[in-house]
Amino acid sequence: MSTDRFDVLDGAISPAENMRLFGHADAEHFLAQSYRSGKGHHAILIEGPAGIGKATLAFRFANHVLTHPDPAQAPDVLADPDPGSIVSRQIASGASHNLLHLTRPVDEKTGKVKSAITVDEVRRAGKFFSQTSGTGNWRIVIVDPADDLNRNAANAILKILEEPPKRSLFLVLTHAPGKLLPTIRSRCLPLQLKPLAPGALRDAMNNLGLDLSGPNAQKCWPRRRAASRRR
Repeated sequence: MSTDRFDVLDGAISPAENMRLFGHADAEHFLAQSYRSGKGHHAILIEGPAGIGKATLAFRFANHVLTHPDPAQAPDVLADPDPGSIVSRQIASGASHNLLHLTRPVDEKTGKVKSAITVDEVRRAGKFFSQTSGTGNWRIVIVDPADDLNRNAANAILKILEEPPKRSLFLVLTHAPGKLLPTIRSRCLPLQLKPLAPGALRDAMNNLGLDLSGPNAQKCWPRRRAASRRR
């Protein structure tokens, strides 16, 4: 269960469909180990600049959890999702009943994206959690990004975070954690993503079909910034 739009530009891979992630091995290791321990936090605040890979990491971890619903039986690493698996196909198409992607909605009257995540969107999370999962699997909400929550929506999210449903997981993305409500931050486990090292950046761009080596490097930089925007 997901919104049907991702704020990505032409030529970019949407986070839900992206099967590769570069440069965040430490964060992936932390999430895999924390989940396998059975003591993982119910809400994780994934911090970092826009375009660094927060949403891709969130969908990647969601795929891991939904593929391995029993933490004790889960691998201790986040492997690349299998694009042929039912879980991956459902996530990529926005058809997963165990995953809700909260982002700025489209105004039905104007056809334009609204300037904020509204309280009506957050109420969808309440309905989402009230439904019984037919598989008994986890229910995961990705807030992308929490910076876009308006005041009422932020307060509504806070109420859910204060009393999280059983087998629920919040992956809260933020470009600027200092701007979030302190009470939201206090109920989340922070996970900060660092800028990509040159080698990881080169691998990521090569994965998108962009060449950052030789005389073409300067030509690719503007395209790099566009392709990675808000992913």
